[in-house]
Amino acid sequence: FFSVVCGNNIVIPIDKSLPKEEIQTIINRARIEAVFCSRKYENTLQEIKKNNEFIKYIISFDGDTEILFRSLIEKGKNIIENGNSDFINTNINENNICSIFFTSGTTDKSKAIMLSHKNICTNIINVSKVFNLTENDISLSVLPLNHVLEGLFCFLLSLYNGSQRVFCNEIDEITEYIKKYKITFMGAVPGIYEYLDNKMDELKLEANHINMFMSGGAILDTNIIEDFEANGIELIQGYGLTECSPVVCMESKSSRKIGTVRKMYSRSRNKTIKSRRRRNRRNSCSRR
Repeated sequence: FFSVVCGNNIVIPIDKSLPKEEIQTIINRARIEAVFCSRKYENTLQEIKKNNEFIKYIISFDGDTEILFRSLIEKGKNIIENGNSDFINTNINENNICSIFFTSGTTDKSKAIMLSHKNICTNIINVSKVFNLTENDISLSVLPLNHVLEGLFCFLLSLYNGSQRVFCNEIDEITEYIKKYKITFMGAVPGIYEYLDNKMDELKLEANHINMFMSGGAILDTNIIEDFEANGIELIQGYGLTECSPVVCMESKSSRKIGTVRKMYSRSRNKTIKSRRRRNRRNSCSRR
């Protein structure tokens, strides 16, 4: 991710479970030139490449393609050691596209959401102001990286705050990973927390080292939140959409109300806000 975007190129995460035809459609629509993959998907991509005018490179992490990821690492290292600093000195325009996420929508085709460097960095910096994550946290990744909640928010936020990141590939291994790696933070969709709620007898034993969990992507049943909190695990909610890269509003541990995602003000603060709104409406009417 970082080597691509820091070189002024665009990252486009693709759901590996999509049928070959849909992967091919995304590659054509986005005019993808290079694809990184594991051995399991090499044959599918080679078939797509035969009838595709855009793909130039298939880079495998562990397979037999003509370009291997580890060979690129060595090649890049040699280039830098020989005094070429072009990549390091790349000038990035913050308004250029950094990443494109294909997301399901209300139309027959998935929507291509284009996010700039500024979109993403601004979102991460702002969220980190209300999210109490530090270098002492260990974050668990459970969602696919083509999901914007994981691919941008959880992934980048944890690294921005200096925390470690652990990747879990199977839902039935989550509680084991939380215990084994002393996980303190996780961001996931409601379905994950519904699953974990049924594992609460195991999960509550790890409550003493959990900082907080965050749910996003859809509404979460308040009964589940209350169950987590009754067992000593803080579970907060966020609201967003891919187009907003992705967080719009987020609860904080210090100012929240179960069932909402907005910041909660004190009664005196609410009176001030209402008074200001009434004054603004009056001024607006006078101008008209």
